[in-house]
Amino acid sequence: MEAIIKKHENCYYEKMEFAQKIANHIFALGNEPNSPTQRIQFMG
Repeated sequence: MEAIIKKHENCYYEKMEFAQKIANHIFALGNEPNSPTQRIQFMG
């Protein structure tokens, strides 16, 4: 039973890491001049 929980925890942390990488990537794109995300911010 413990092994199953441990495996599930590892999977959860991997997904969190992946989500963090995507968030960082989007954030980096937003910081680039003339990026679509920044254009949206200026328009808003």
